[in-house]
Amino acid sequence: MINTVVDLAVLNVLIFSTHAGHSGYLYAIFKTISFTCAVLNSYLMNRAWTFERVPGKHHLVEGGQFFFISFVGAVVNVASSWWVVSYTRPPVGWVKVWPTIGALVGTVVTLGFNFIGYKFWVFSPTASKNE
Repeated sequence: MINTVVDLAVLNVLIFSTHAGHSGYLYAIFKTISFTCAVLNSYLMNRAWTFERVPGKHHLVEGGQFFFISFVGAVVNVASSWWVVSYTRPPVGWVKVWPTIGALVGTVVTLGFNFIGYKFWVFSPTASKNE
């Protein structure tokens, strides 16, 4: 939830401050920036509070795995949200919030993938024994 707030806040600040990026390639760039901010926040929060420290797993390995899963998630997130804002029509009266709706679609599409990757590979004591 907090990561979604970070993602949407950064995205909307970029759009609002530039008066651009409601769709198209600039939206994809802004969404990539906002998603990256959310991923950094996610790593810090997951590392500190969500998942237990995996004994014997070096933090660079763990961080690399986390960012690999996040990178794949970012591609799916940015692509799906970009598609929504660039190729679908918003309902009447929703034009100003359509970039945010697109971002939420991207979040929903990637939420499960990221959590499963983090839980069963990045922060999994079982996975670290098999590596």
